[in-house]
Amino acid sequence: MRPQTQTTNPLMRAPRQRRSGQVLVVTAVCIIGLLAIVGLIADGGMLAVNRRHAQRAADAAALAGAWELRAGSGATQEANARAAAINLALLNGAPSTNCVLVEIPPAASSGSRYAGTNRCIRVEVTRPMDTTFMRLLLQLSVVNVRASATAGPRSIPYQGKILVLSPNASNALDIRGNASIDVGGGDIYVNSTSGQAINMVGGSSITAGTVKVVGGISQAGGSTINATVVPGAPAEIDPLATLPAPVLSSYSVSPDSAGTANNPQTKQVSGPATLRPGIYYGGVKISGGTVTMQPGTYIMAGGGFNMSDGTLNGTDVFIYNTQNPTKPTKEGAYGNVTLNGTLNIQAPDAAHDSTYKGVLVFNDRASTTSFSISNTASPGVTPFAGYVYNPGGSLELTGGDTIDSIGAIVKTIRLVGNSRWRINAARSPGTFTVALIE
Repeated sequence: MRPQTQTTNPLMRAPRQRRSGQVLVVTAVCIIGLLAIVGLIADGGMLAVNRRHAQRAADAAALAGAWELRAGSGATQEANARAAAINLALLNGAPSTNCVLVEIPPAASSGSRYAGTNRCIRVEVTRPMDTTFMRLLLQLSVVNVRASATAGPRSIPYQGKILVLSPNASNALDIRGNASIDVGGGDIYVNSTSGQAINMVGGSSITAGTVKVVGGISQAGGSTINATVVPGAPAEIDPLATLPAPVLSSYSVSPDSAGTANNPQTKQVSGPATLRPGIYYGGVKISGGTVTMQPGTYIMAGGGFNMSDGTLNGTDVFIYNTQNPTKPTKEGAYGNVTLNGTLNIQAPDAAHDSTYKGVLVFNDRASTTSFSISNTASPGVTPFAGYVYNPGGSLELTGGDTIDSIGAIVKTIRLVGNSRWRINAARSPGTFTVALIE
């Protein structure tokens, strides 16, 4: 009997061989897919890192440029803003100046909500990134990563009550007799480096939350300070330094002006009258009666604004005291602002004037003229509120009257006699800071 021989049919082996080949193909495809995913994740991670760097550079550059634009939007300020923005972008990782786009103001093509807005700056930073797997799979060797930021001014209420700007004057804040200043829990700043920056004589007094003075304080005759005193404090920056002065060409002449640009004449008021806003070439002089100022901006182009008696009423009133640029002599020259009488006037609020909100009187920065007040109204009754801004001149309070709710940012201050200055709720001006707005 012949032994049986077991043979293997080739057709019987084919399925096993096909399965082995399929596994190899599937494995190869999976490995390639995993490598592609890993590669995309790696490139995606690098994209995210580069975008964070680009955004950081754009943010820093926009803020740096916006700080330069606080001083204005002229050619010099814009050039300074561009230089500052590019410098900060480079310091924060921008590869070169060619990778930094600066727009002042933001261009319409940028899609920014602040396109064309004055004092706003938009910065776009580009960071070219070399790819790895994207180069193989998508044929992208370089990807440009972009980020942009827009910065601009932001108005915040000024918190200080009194700021004396003179850098070195002796008696920069001078209080004599029984005069007093009471700002409640508010702050008083005196920038003078003089050893007698604050001078107090007689029964004078100061009540405040904090009195910060760069120099020293001289007290005599029983004068008192009820506040936390900080001598040797750093000088306080003028919060309204970037507040633009009114441009006369943007305003019309008031119908009540007595003069013109070529022939300035002081407006004389001695009885009941209503004054309308606009330019007064030669200023205004009130000697009696009840005078009502309609809401708006009043520009004294020469002659000043002087009241010796009477009652002055007005709500949402802003007074800018300057000279007549056409004829800056005689009645067209700089004049003082003197308010003696019953005062019922308020600075504008934000709803009426977003630029000059809280500012009652703004004295031309080039002027050294004074602003003096003597209010005969009953204390705490009159809506006499706002800030006096006179960076080149003095504020003087005289007599035995009480001045309520008037803040001051001025070069020097002098109180004499029995004058009392109380600041309860002065309508605050807006001071500008800068912020990322987009």
